[in-house]
Amino acid sequence: MYLDSNIFIYAFIDNTEHGDLARKFMEKLVGGQVKGYVSPLVLDEVVWVIQKLKGKELASRVGKTILSMPLIWLDVTYESAKHSLEFYEIGLGPRDALHLGIMKDYDIMEILSEDDDFDGIKGIERRNLKNVV
Repeated sequence: MYLDSNIFIYAFIDNTEHGDLARKFMEKLVGGQVKGYVSPLVLDEVVWVIQKLKGKELASRVGKTILSMPLIWLDVTYESAKHSLEFYEIGLGPRDALHLGIMKDYDIMEILSEDDDFDGIKGIERRNLKNVV
């Protein structure tokens, strides 16, 4: 399953139930109980948001932590970009559309996200933290 940026943001800086669930999911990921697919776009978004909210030093540490995790990294390709426009044209924002374009490029049909903008997209199943932890 593809991991949306917000899962990492919750895991690293959120002190609510979402953060607790995201940290439990990360434990499963690090323990090899689940597999997670990401792209460089995820790293970019996570570092950007954490830098805005908590500063560059923490954002850099989080970025390095993500790079050390047992994730499966997917390249952003020309095909991903082409696919993303299909999702953009049906109403998703450009970044969310690019996430789905990458997923389509690699035949990944599930995304773990707390963002309900992914609901109702044909061929995509959004799962949330409560469903997987």
